[in-house]
Amino acid sequence: MMPRRPIAWALVCLVMGCGEVPTLPLGIAYVSPVLSPAPAVVAGDTLRDSTGRAAPLQVLAYDRDNQLVSVTPATFVITSFPVRATITPAGYLIAADTITSLQLVGRIGDRLQTTPFSLPVVAQPDSLLLTSSNDTLTAAPAFSTPITVTVRGSYRGARITVPGVIVRYRIASVDGRANTDTLTRIVDDASGNAYARDTTNSSGTAARRVLLSTAGARAVVVEISASNFRGVPLGNSPLAVTIPVR
Repeated sequence: MMPRRPIAWALVCLVMGCGEVPTLPLGIAYVSPVLSPAPAVVAGDTLRDSTGRAAPLQVLAYDRDNQLVSVTPATFVITSFPVRATITPAGYLIAADTITSLQLVGRIGDRLQTTPFSLPVVAQPDSLLLTSSNDTLTAAPAFSTPITVTVRGSYRGARITVPGVIVRYRIASVDGRANTDTLTRIVDDASGNAYARDTTNSSGTAARRVLLSTAGARAVVVEISASNFRGVPLGNSPLAVTIPVR
């Protein structure tokens, strides 16, 4: 998650002018960006969390000591046109049945407004497909090439790719045994940053690599899984990908 303080101070500067960070009404010093329970919402459906339950947008307020301030829930305004969603006073967003991207802002009172937030409106995903060829790792330490998957769904009779879907990767086994080497792990790129999940991009694809550190290993099995926005596993999920070591 992005750090709260620099973003929030910038927002306060926009509203009140830069200088010493002020304390606003109700003891607020700064606010978070818009917080969404999911990276996208399905066309014609409500915004949901990772369990598939309807969940609201949020903006959190903090005081000078970085403690949460209890305030009236934020209000949200859709700034993109035409307006293709509604948001209830409690922050629940219901999207129109149209594939698009919503732009919105959150407000606390009449003096604090967040930076614009973009929320894709997508098709309900139903399948997870491996779209990269199996790599062969060299002896440890070594990085695999990206293990790429594509998420697809149906919309008005057409098969399309779906952005905004969280895809999880894990090392299921090394040479048929559970991985006990914490250095052999899923990473996001060749720099070795350890992020075992990705969110499908505008092309509906996600990718992660394996960093192999187990000396003498002969094969690594990676398990890849994803669910739709109601929490139901996608077709072919989980996928098992075997990467041999030469």
